[in-house]
Amino acid sequence: MNLRLLVVLVTLVAWMLFRSTALSTIAGDLMAIDGHAIVLSRVALLDNFLMLVVLLGFIAVLLDRAHSTRRLDAWLASAKNTDWGPALWWRPWLITAGLLFGLASAIKWSGLYFLAVFAVYTLVVDALARRRAGVMFWASGTLFKQGPVSFLLTVPVAAAAHLATWSGWFVTDGGYYRRWAEEAGNAWQGAFAWVPLDFQSFWHYQVAAYNFHVGLSSEHSYAADAWSWLLLTRPTSFYYSETDGVATLITSLANPLIWWAAAAAAVYLVYRLIRYREWHVGLILTGVAAGYLPWLLYPNRTMFQFYAIAFEPFLSLGLTVTLGIILGKQTEPPWRRLSGIRVVPVFLGAAGLVSAFFYPVWAGIPMPELFVRAHYWLPGWR
Repeated sequence: MNLRLLVVLVTLVAWMLFRSTALSTIAGDLMAIDGHAIVLSRVALLDNFLMLVVLLGFIAVLLDRAHSTRRLDAWLASAKNTDWGPALWWRPWLITAGLLFGLASAIKWSGLYFLAVFAVYTLVVDALARRRAGVMFWASGTLFKQGPVSFLLTVPVAAAAHLATWSGWFVTDGGYYRRWAEEAGNAWQGAFAWVPLDFQSFWHYQVAAYNFHVGLSSEHSYAADAWSWLLLTRPTSFYYSETDGVATLITSLANPLIWWAAAAAAVYLVYRLIRYREWHVGLILTGVAAGYLPWLLYPNRTMFQFYAIAFEPFLSLGLTVTLGIILGKQTEPPWRRLSGIRVVPVFLGAAGLVSAFFYPVWAGIPMPELFVRAHYWLPGWR
């Protein structure tokens, strides 16, 4: 995936979240100079495309949040009775989000986690918005009024989008497990016997693939458990060669200063969400949680650091929020603003220098072996 497209999208998302030119620029800059994003943008791994479609789905969620809030406010301004609130059927951006997350799940099954988590997020935000607007919360059944509507606007659309990507399998005969249900003894019996044989074969294929991937535990020299991703202990090496003491390598090693700062910022933002309940912080952490936490459920599965590209934009946005807090608001005392203005440019400048130092490792530029070893800050980076 083109790195420039990623930077533009992250900058756009930052503007939608913060309405700040400075913070939007910082968010785009953090992605532009990070080695993990640079290396992954140059290889044809599915994780790149998963990240792109998820980011587009996230934009749709943002647009739906603004659209549905305006609709609800307009209804409350005109309605006499606000006990129940309206069931909002016309939510084109929510439908778009369902479509995009469905396509994301077709790229990699981990896209399903983004669909599920953001669907729950939308339901909770709808309920909280109605409560803040004065709508009765439990007595009115607001969760039960809008919840099924939101479900119908996302899940069936996502399922249709996912199945559409399998159209080639359905319309041909040579696909893997294509005629499995037609073989003797395989067709379902009992309550599910009515299901068309094509869909029985399709379901069997999906279950078989899922079981294979969940049980995949082959040893690999660059395997990295999910718990280690935020620590950046084992980046993935894509290429290495050495001739006459000159080495050429390409490693998806993130800028360590940016990555570790972003991981620390994510932990801090959890505290900040609990204390201040800032909506943009909650939305960013939702993206991090959807992309990261499910992988912790499979500790024995073979995994790699580059899987983290799917939620890296959310880490960068979280770091941007934290840097914005350090910068302070224009209404704060001059001494407070001045201290922030001093700290943030120093951090960004240091991050730029670290990227310049590691760029040969990301771009495959030949280096003397001694200089290569200078980049091995942790044992797992070798």
